Amino acid sequence: MGTTWVDGVVAAIKWSTVGDKPVLQNMATLRLLEVEQETAKDAAVLLTEAKQYVARSLEVNDQDQFPFYQLARIAVKEKDKAAALGYIREGRTRQGAVKEKSWAAVESAAEAL
Repeated sequence: MGTTWVDGVVAAIKWSTVGDKPVLQNMATLRLLEVEQETAKDAAVLLTEAKQYVARSLEVNDQDQFPFYQLARIAVKEKDKAAALGYIREGRTRQGAVKEKSWAAVESAAEAL
């Protein structure tokens, strides 16, 4: 069975230091992209992996808003409105560079559930 570019990227990232917060967040983003672009065979597995990567990044630093934004996006994909809105509320209390437009988009998607 052949490999895709995503497999190559995943292998390269896993080879790097996985205890590094940006690497963990990048892995979560990659999993979300796979789900959003429908390249995934099992979206539920990828969303679970994404949550695990984000949880590990929060162990490194829980004062950044981006992991909460990622968790909100994951919750929307899982159709979990309450979790998504909770992550949005929590994330907006943290320092970070997530733009209000991005928060509003994920909040709108959560409210539509």
